[in-house]
Amino acid sequence: MSPELLSLLTLPIPLAKPAPDGFLEIAGIAHYENVNSRIYAHFLNSEHEGVRSSFLDALLQLVHEKSKKDISLHSYTATLENVTDKKKRIDILLDDKGNKTAIIIENKIYHHSKFNDFKNYWDHIQYPKENKVGVLLTLKPQVIAPEFAENFINITHSEWIGCIRANELSDDIPANYYLYINDFAATIDHLTKSYAMNEHARFYFENAPKILQAKHTMDAANRFIDHQLNYLCSKLGWEKHNSTSEWRNIRDNENKIDTFFTIWFKPILHGEMEFSIFLELTNKDKERMTELESVLANIDQFKQMIHGKPKKNYIHFGLRHYTLTMEELEHFGEHLYQLILRDFAETIVKIIRHYYGEEVIRKWLVNFNPIDR
Repeated sequence: MSPELLSLLTLPIPLAKPAPDGFLEIAGIAHYENVNSRIYAHFLNSEHEGVRSSFLDALLQLVHEKSKKDISLHSYTATLENVTDKKKRIDILLDDKGNKTAIIIENKIYHHSKFNDFKNYWDHIQYPKENKVGVLLTLKPQVIAPEFAENFINITHSEWIGCIRANELSDDIPANYYLYINDFAATIDHLTKSYAMNEHARFYFENAPKILQAKHTMDAANRFIDHQLNYLCSKLGWEKHNSTSEWRNIRDNENKIDTFFTIWFKPILHGEMEFSIFLELTNKDKERMTELESVLANIDQFKQMIHGKPKKNYIHFGLRHYTLTMEELEHFGEHLYQLILRDFAETIVKIIRHYYGEEVIRKWLVNFNPIDR
């Protein structure tokens, strides 16, 4: 093994902890800016004072910190896609017509603002300069273009949500809104972290050559398993059929036999040194499985197997789970063959003979005879 790969194995590898999916992740719309804006507007317009003030007070606090303006919004509405005289759209507009005060929000998730429409947004709200402020709402901090820096500030989604958390939600918020707000806050956390360089991505980029070398060893492990299953096929006189990176079907393809073996080896590739052998019935063989009760009544081998429940198109009619040593893994194909002879051969031969007749099994029957093997 190369020194580079050995050094990788000594490094503490950060464990990835996937964030639990919220409502927006389940719907696949967490990154949509219009959906995000609609949620902010809903909370800002909420009939529940505690909900509305939680979002508004946090926003006004951040506006004051960053612009030094004290914007007063007593009787406002939060509207979406407010159309300007030049047919541009303001993502979220908080407008208090009575006090002639407003907050203009340009909402960005993954897009980077080019500031093209900021002048039009600003001019469209014809209130005194000190009574309005523009906000560029982004996932990560963004510097406002110099020509707009006097009127617009940048607030990140996480700053807004963080300020709400710091101020704490009021006790009179309905229980369902606690759920909605916390779920939305978790989505903002997830979007922010997925956009930023996290420790897992950083670990990869800092160690990419070693990790790619490690992947080559994983590819070699997969090829080894595949070659060992080729060996098993040659011993049985059967062929590999359907397959994934986790299992292979071993079957008499020539006669299109719907009774076959499935070798489940995924745990081995995950370092668990375990595997399973399934005796599987599909299609018409599965439909006729009630006939096998009498055929297999006196087969002790079959009685020792675990028996799966029927699925729509198949059944794991008999299965056994195994552990193995590294020495056994080195000769995995032969090890599998000996286990099949000991634990499955008599059973599967009986089944196929019953379904397909003696002529079909004649070519490979000798391979399933455990005597002198």
